[in-house]
Amino acid sequence: LYDSPTVANNAVATVMTTIFTNAPDSIRNEITSLRDTRNVTRQAAVAAEVYDRSVQLGLQMANSIATWAASDGYTEYNNCAYTPPVGEGLWVPTPPAFAAPFALSCSNETAAHCSVIQLHRPRSQRIRLRCIIRKRCSSIIPRKR
Repeated sequence: LYDSPTVANNAVATVMTTIFTNAPDSIRNEITSLRDTRNVTRQAAVAAEVYDRSVQLGLQMANSIATWAASDGYTEYNNCAYTPPVGEGLWVPTPPAFAAPFALSCSNETAAHCSVIQLHRPRSQRIRLRCIIRKRCSSIIPRKR
């Protein structure tokens, strides 16, 4: 028996701090602090053995994900330079953060190889893109029903 919020909390926090090594210390500390705060809440909510087992499963999951990421080219393609295309109907930087919106589009071969699609388009086109992405990904990754 596992406590799924504890498993997820520890898996996500560990993956984030393991994979995003270039994140500023302030962000990494916030991730750790949030993990610890949620762990205290969950530790009070479940039996000690369930909590301990759940933390361990979360850490095992995180280590598996980090190992997979290290073997799929993540380190090679992490922080690649990207210049958004310029033109009518394409994304333009806007305040406050001037960040580019994006979504992942899975290739036909594997969900691990994804490309960025700019989503500054009319709503109907964004919905159409989401449907295409969902259809492509669902043909690659079997869904539990």
